[in-house]
Amino acid sequence: MTSNVVAYYDKNNFKKMELYYESNIVTQVRLFFTCINNIKNNVLIISEKHFKDKLTYFHEKHYMKEGKKYIEYYTNNEINSYFEIEKTNEFKITKGFSPNGKMFSREKIEYNIKGKAITEEQLIFNADGAKLEYKINL
Repeated sequence: MTSNVVAYYDKNNFKKMELYYESNIVTQVRLFFTCINNIKNNVLIISEKHFKDKLTYFHEKHYMKEGKKYIEYYTNNEINSYFEIEKTNEFKITKGFSPNGKMFSREKIEYNIKGKAITEEQLIFNADGAKLEYKINL
């Protein structure tokens, strides 16, 4: 089985459509729509083979609240996760949450006085409750 993707762009080099081929047959069509206000990465996917629903709509909402950036990820207008990003000159902390507010990941990057990343910490909670942690010096 061979797989191939063909992308189409408008005159401003904005991606408008992707066609996914398998064995020379289109198995998926992705239509990309312009961002409106805080709604970004609007994609409508048409596929009987790859998704439960024939039509699937993905998008993101970006906004600021109390000095933190939030990105919410939606599938068919239902939130499936969101991230909270806090950034200062010294660090950046990104926390991932489920739709019901349960944290499933945390990343902390520390920066030196010149703004270069010097350490990274990851904390990931698996569905079974197991926790994975690591810290590396960059």
